[in-house]
Parts: sequence; C-alpha cells; structure tokens
Amino acid sequence: MDRIVITNALDAHVHFREGERMRSVVPFTARQFTYAVVMPNTNPFVLTTNDAIRYQNEIMEAAEVEGHTFTPLMTLYLTPELSPDEIRRAKLSGRVVGAKLYPKGQTTGSHGGVRNMNEVREQVQTLQEVDLPLLLHGEVADDEMDVFYREE
Repeated sequence: MDRIVITNALDAHVHFREGERMRSVVPFTARQFTYAVVMPNTNPFVLTTNDAIRYQNEIMEAAEVEGHTFTPLMTLYLTPELSPDEIRRAKLSGRVVGAKLYPKGQTTGSHGGVRNMNEVREQVQTLQEVDLPLLLHGEVADDEMDVFYREE
C-alpha cells in the first residue's frame, strides 16, 4: 500500500469564532473535513439549542465549497445556568452533539466556565440521562500552575 484515502475526516475540536474570522476559516475546514465538532466558546457563548442552530446555519453559509459535503456538529457551552430542559431540547433537536465544559478562566473564552463540578452536577446527570456526551477541556484550573503544564 502506498497511500491512504480518508473519505470522511473528522475534526473533533475546532474553534471558528464569529464574523469575518469565522468566514475566513470555515471554507478551509470544509474542504479538508466532512465533519467538525464546533466548540461553543464564542462571544456570545452558544448557550441554547437556538444559539447552536443559528451558529450552525452561519457556518453552513460560510462552508459552501463546491464539491465538498461538510457538517458542523454543534455543542452547547456547559454552565451552571444551562437547564436540564435545554439539554433535553438539544438532544431532541438532532443538531447538538454534546456540551463542552471549560474550567473557568483557564483558556480563551472560558470566563463563563465551571470552577467546581458540583456546580453542574444536575446538568451532567441530565447529559447522561439523554445520552449526550460531556466534552471536557482537560486542564487544571489552578492559577498557580504554569500554563504550559495545566493540560498534563
């Protein structure tokens, strides 16, 4: 064998941001990948199913690349304010594939994140109940730790 052909590539962690930055990045991703799990730490955050659908539609408009099929897989930003009912709506929509947990204040756009897992216990239980993945930003939330070692 002298080559490998990947017909349905997945980018499992992409940040498109918003506006012109998003529109400049999406076509490149759409040409390279069939699917991409879109992170919700935009401004404003993707906090509801309607937010996710609106953002997905914007991405799809920017992704119109002839000859390529691209599907952005949407996620919600997990906060203590995310209601169990909203998690259920997200699952039923068929357009949201998970909820992303960020340690508060540890990475770009994480100022709305979680300091303590007890803050989101009910949300995590609901994610499990409806079989919607919890996506973790694996980083120690310790301001005293060197930033280059937080993901270790």
